[in-house]
Amino acid sequence: MLNLKLFIIAITTIFALIASPALATEYKFANKEQAVRILTANDEFLTSMNANEIALRVGSPTVDKTLDDLKAHYAANVIEWPESEMALMKALLVTHKKKLAKISHLLPEKVYFIKVTDEVESGISHTRGNAFVSPQRRTSISTKLFFHQIFHILSRYNRIKRASLYNIIGFRPCYFQPTEEVDKYSVKNPEAPFTEFFLPVEIDDEDSFVMSYLHTDKDGFDPTIERGFDGHISGDLIEVTVDNGICKPALNSDGSPRIYKQDEIADFYDTVGRNTRFDIHPEEIIADNFAFLMMNTKELANPEIPEEIEEWLGVEIN
Repeated sequence: MLNLKLFIIAITTIFALIASPALATEYKFANKEQAVRILTANDEFLTSMNANEIALRVGSPTVDKTLDDLKAHYAANVIEWPESEMALMKALLVTHKKKLAKISHLLPEKVYFIKVTDEVESGISHTRGNAFVSPQRRTSISTKLFFHQIFHILSRYNRIKRASLYNIIGFRPCYFQPTEEVDKYSVKNPEAPFTEFFLPVEIDDEDSFVMSYLHTDKDGFDPTIERGFDGHISGDLIEVTVDNGICKPALNSDGSPRIYKQDEIADFYDTVGRNTRFDIHPEEIIADNFAFLMMNTKELANPEIPEEIEEWLGVEIN
């Protein structure tokens, strides 16, 4: 116990250096008021959410909950950071201080760390605004996850440049016009609540296009389904038509959308690379490749992707 206390004191002392001008971005553990403000902010993620996914997120079997109910759910599940976990996070920041300083010009002035129960987003680590949201079940953060989440904050604060970033793996921008059914069963990813990028592919030996589609086939929350909210959703690809910058779902004869698993599109991985299978959205694919860049990961299937991300960042990371 004494050794742990000494470790925490040492890391806390070093952590004071992290807010120095050299790093530019200040990293802070959010208090409850700050955390609630960030989690309940009327950002693109919350304001674009449909009634069905609100029900899934609050665990309601009936689709009658409101955005205020979801905000209350988030606010009620903010918790304090355990000292031991804070020490581990501070150690990550100290270890990677130099690399974080290199990308500080692309990050907000402050980045917050928020701790929540596993009732928030089914215990999935994610980001909101300028905050890294860590679930209760995750008592330590891997280097890969840390940089993956830092990327999401960086991406959010450089949205105007996302098109060139996603184009590294072949995605192009468009304006998406979903059908009523597609919209009803869509589920927002807090890292990328938008559906505005398509990928040219081949389907049945014909040129076509797909978009990432996080969705559910449930009306309301089913408590018998394992993994909670996460067990209700699937990250797939939806075939679309593209005309004058507008994407629309390609439909079957019964009016249902044409949905595919990534493995069902023969040239999908030829285009987006094979460095990661976290492929539910170009944002997630790029985030993993960013993490590989920051970690200087070797022997990747497609090393050119982190290299192009480094060029996009405009700094030499390694």
